[in-house]
Amino acid sequence: MKDIPILFSQEEIANRVLALGKEINRDYAGKTNILVLSILKGSFIFTADLVRYLNFSLDLEFMEISSYRNGSVQGELLSGKLPCDVQGKNILIVEDIIDTGKSAQFLISLLQKSGVASIGMVALLIKPDKHILTMPVPYRGFEIGDQFVVGYGMDYNGKFRNLPYIGVV
Repeated sequence: MKDIPILFSQEEIANRVLALGKEINRDYAGKTNILVLSILKGSFIFTADLVRYLNFSLDLEFMEISSYRNGSVQGELLSGKLPCDVQGKNILIVEDIIDTGKSAQFLISLLQKSGVASIGMVALLIKPDKHILTMPVPYRGFEIGDQFVVGYGMDYNGKFRNLPYIGVV
């Protein structure tokens, strides 16, 4: 694991997650009925660290969005089921990375049809040159180029999620 070049160190990530928590606390002050919706699997570590900095009452749920085409992961057909009743809730989606944004766009459409009060999004990483997401992402950890990254919950073929830093493969 030592041969994976570090893009963002454990300290850089921790500092940025703290800063994101402060931004979210400021903007969510006074809001109620907040549901943090963590998108699995890549965002589980980011979510765990982030929610410890949030100083308001919240519910926490996890959701997996899959991309399938003829039974294999291809990015053609998105599917996913909301883990709970979201009607009237203020949703904060937690994503590990927004690449093209197709998964996030699918989720936003699903939530909008479900009668939510509001939708916000925080992404640890975003590839601004690639994404086609129509909704703004106000809470961004780091912007990156077209790199394949692992660590801090993100994987390559199920490996490297446990790296305490984000590295480039």
